[in-house]
Amino acid sequence: MHRLAIFVHYDKDNKVDDYVLYYLKELRIIADDIVFVTTSAITKSYVEKLEKICINIIIRDNIGYDFMSYKIGMESLDINLYNEVIICNDSVYGPIYSLQNLFNEMSLNKECDFWGITDSKQFAYHLQSYFIVFKQNVITSSIFKDFWKNIKILNSKNDIIFQYEIGLSQALIEHGFNPLSVVNKYITHRIIYVKILKIALSGHLKIAFTELKNFQPTKPVNCNITLWFLDDIIVNENMPFIKVAALKNNDLKMYNIRNLKKVIESISNYPIDYIRKHLLRIKSKT
Repeated sequence: MHRLAIFVHYDKDNKVDDYVLYYLKELRIIADDIVFVTTSAITKSYVEKLEKICINIIIRDNIGYDFMSYKIGMESLDINLYNEVIICNDSVYGPIYSLQNLFNEMSLNKECDFWGITDSKQFAYHLQSYFIVFKQNVITSSIFKDFWKNIKILNSKNDIIFQYEIGLSQALIEHGFNPLSVVNKYITHRIIYVKILKIALSGHLKIAFTELKNFQPTKPVNCNITLWFLDDIIVNENMPFIKVAALKNNDLKMYNIRNLKKVIESISNYPIDYIRKHLLRIKSKT
C-alpha cells in the first residue's frame, strides 16, 4: 500500500506546535509520504524539523482556507502514484489511538471507496474534512480530479462548507462512490436526552430548553458529535482525535483538559501536556 497524506496547517503565531509534530510523526507510520502545507510564516528551524518527516513543505499566502491548501498539496506531486490519499489538518489533537490499527481495519472494508473519522447530516450528508481517506478508484476518477481542479478562493467559510466540504462528499456519492464514517454507531436518542439533562444541570437552562425543543426523536441523530459527545465517542468508538474547538470554544463548558485527562490516560499514552500547553497559548491570545 502506497499512501500519501496532505496535512494542512495554520498558526497565528507562526509556530508548529508540539501536538502538530506528534501528529505528523504518528501519521508517518501509516503514510509513505506527507506533504505539509501551511499558511503561516514559519521559521527555518520549523522547516528543518518538518523536513525530517515530510516529503514537501509548502508555505503559501493565507487565503482560501483548507481546501485551497489541500488542492495545492495535491498539485505538488502525482497523486496517481498512490493507492490512497489522506487529507487532514491541525484542527485536532491526537491520535490517541493507533492509526495503524485503524487503517488495518479499514483496509478490510471493501464496500467503501472513501472514508472519514466522523460524518455529519447537517444540511446534507458529508464526511468531516479534518480527516478523509480516498481509495485509488476515487483518486483516478475524473470527478475527483475535476473537483480539485475547480477549487477557487472563497472568502466565506460557510460557502466553503457548502461548496467544498459538503460538495466533495455529495459529488462522489452522486457518481456512485460509497462513503463510510468510522464513528457512526454509538450516539442514540437516549444519549442525547442525557446530554441535554447535563446541560440543564450545569445551569444552562435556556440552551437546554432550546435543544430539547429542536430535538426530533423521529428523525436521525443530527448534531456535531465531535463537540457534543467527545467523551462518549473516545471511550465507546475509539475516536482517535479531539477537536481543538471542543476545548477552546465550547460555550457549554462540557469539556476541558481536566475532565478529559482521566479518559485519555485510561486508554492512551498520548502526551496530554501538548494539549495543555497549546490551549494556554491560544487562549491567552483571545
